[in-house]
Amino acid sequence: MANGIIEHSGIIESVNSGHVSVKIVQTSACAICKASSFCQSSENKEKIVDVYMPVAEAQRLKVGQSVMVCVSESMGKQALFYAFILPLIVLFTALTITWLFSHREPLASAVCIAVLVPYYVLLYMMRDKMWRTFRFWIK
Repeated sequence: MANGIIEHSGIIESVNSGHVSVKIVQTSACAICKASSFCQSSENKEKIVDVYMPVAEAQRLKVGQSVMVCVSESMGKQALFYAFILPLIVLFTALTITWLFSHREPLASAVCIAVLVPYYVLLYMMRDKMWRTFRFWIK
């Protein structure tokens, strides 16, 4: 990470007019350990990142080519906020309000789950708007 930019190396899976899919292999820090084959905590995760770019730039890229996918650190923090921190705030607020008025744990638990469902549905419905905000690029 340099200058507030998060970078991951990846391999291009597909190139379509203005749309490039890049496979990123995320490796846990202990995966390079010699004992990792015996350990349950070492893991690798493959993720596909969609990068949208001008058609002329996308045509210069080839399937199988190794590239660096970049995103600004502030966008990463913003995604973390929407995916984890804000739902946690909503969850604790619903829990506190329900508990203060009812003093019933099963009801408070049900309300917490019920409140998160519309939150994630709203987040899903706003995915196109958010997709324009969170931009990846290839270096």
